[in-house]
Amino acid sequence: MRIIYSIVFLFFLFSCKEKIEFHQNLDLIWKTKDVNWSTSSLKLDSDFIYGYTMNDSVFKLNVSTGKMLWKRYSRGSYANLSPEIYKEGIYFGGADALKAFSTNGDLLWSESTSSKTIGLIIIDSIIFNTRSSKGLFANHLKNGKELWSIEPDYQLLSTSKPSLKDSLLIIGNFNYKKNIGNHLTCINLNKKDIEWEIVNKGYLNSQVIIDNKSVFFNSDSSYLKGFTYKADLVTGKILWKIRTDPEVFLKPLLNNYKLYINSYENGIICLDTKNGEIIWNTKNKNLDAGTDFILHKEILYFGTQDRKFLGINGKGEIVFKSEFEYGIGNPFIYKGDIYVNDGNGRLFKIKNTVANIGYATFGD
Repeated sequence: MRIIYSIVFLFFLFSCKEKIEFHQNLDLIWKTKDVNWSTSSLKLDSDFIYGYTMNDSVFKLNVSTGKMLWKRYSRGSYANLSPEIYKEGIYFGGADALKAFSTNGDLLWSESTSSKTIGLIIIDSIIFNTRSSKGLFANHLKNGKELWSIEPDYQLLSTSKPSLKDSLLIIGNFNYKKNIGNHLTCINLNKKDIEWEIVNKGYLNSQVIIDNKSVFFNSDSSYLKGFTYKADLVTGKILWKIRTDPEVFLKPLLNNYKLYINSYENGIICLDTKNGEIIWNTKNKNLDAGTDFILHKEILYFGTQDRKFLGINGKGEIVFKSEFEYGIGNPFIYKGDIYVNDGNGRLFKIKNTVANIGYATFGD
């Protein structure tokens, strides 16, 4: 009997030690059962959240209450694809169509794409969209009709969302030629033609960051010899290149001559944008980002692959931590507070006692 009691005590002791506290330093704002959202798809506009569900719908809900205002059928819910908002229209890509809804949920138009939409960006009266195995398309914002497109003759694997500076639009992994390599492609929208290309010998190119006349981007091929580049915006000339082994499906963050990227070999890396030198990394801290970054009062916030919501300071030291049992979405700022959603329909806010108030952009 004494042995049985001992076994029960040890099991109880072990269970207590293994128990994990979730959502430390966070307040639960609300939980909704109305939407099975894709955590990385959400976009904030005023007091409302728009996004994709995991069961072929798009939706609008109130960010303060979690109340679902409308939900509409639309095929396709893809990680890292969020809607675009322009004036009174909400624009969604998907598995086979490009769609526009009013803020009240009325379908304004639907245009067949015949393939998956990868990225959306709006300028003036045109919605530019990249499509898997197709290329770049320009559609009219008012009726969705296709105006023009650039479709290479070779096998094509468009993987990144477009980035725009003035009349120059840049796409990663736009044109693939077998045994030759992938391209970072800059398109002059005024000319509707290719301005320059960077060939990366079979590498996948990420969405770029444009700062003044410089372009920063990550390049990788099946977790093999990945690099981060700085190039000239006007000519495409490479200004520096450094081995970082980056995760190309997560957009880097640029702030004050520092570039923050996620590396599958070295954790979070902070680069000096002037020369490409590594300032610090978190290789020994076992960090692997799984969401976009936001920088808030000099603290870098992000979710990790192993379901932790973290904040690190300017030296790469962890200064905020909260455990999650479900997936973590991209953190954002709403009315001066830091919010983050999870994969179970819940929205959390960092407690005012630990939050640093600042500004960041949701859904870009």
